[in-house]
Amino acid sequence: MTNRYRGLTVLALLVSCSAVFAQAPDPAFDNTEPATPTFLIEQAETRIVRVDILANATRSMHSHTDMLWHVFVTMEDPIILTIEGQAPVSLGPWQSHFFKGGTPHAITNPSNKVARFLEFFSKKLETASNIDDAQNLALALARALPGR
Repeated sequence: MTNRYRGLTVLALLVSCSAVFAQAPDPAFDNTEPATPTFLIEQAETRIVRVDILANATRSMHSHTDMLWHVFVTMEDPIILTIEGQAPVSLGPWQSHFFKGGTPHAITNPSNKVARFLEFFSKKLETASNIDDAQNLALALARALPGR
């Protein structure tokens, strides 16, 4: 078998098995919403999700109460981020927005094609449930450093 066909065989195997390795869905995501999450990293202290949102659609107001903080990063397409009690924020390609975990927010795709964005989360750690947010953040960052 040539290297080309061997590579195609491995690729086909990975694609066919991807559902087996899929992460558990985030309870904040609802199947009736126009957003499709793909969990890229799911660990005890962090989560990274790529989300595709349908054209001219809005992901309704929701929050991630199990998170310490949340960073929202657009990719190629603009997105409108609405945080409860604040004016909507228009984010262009590769712009980001930081907010505290548990903050209610909605996402709107104003374009006529599917838009993609990334979400980075720092989870509240069970071992740190009785310390304040600054200490919890320091603990999460320390765990994320190389060599730990």
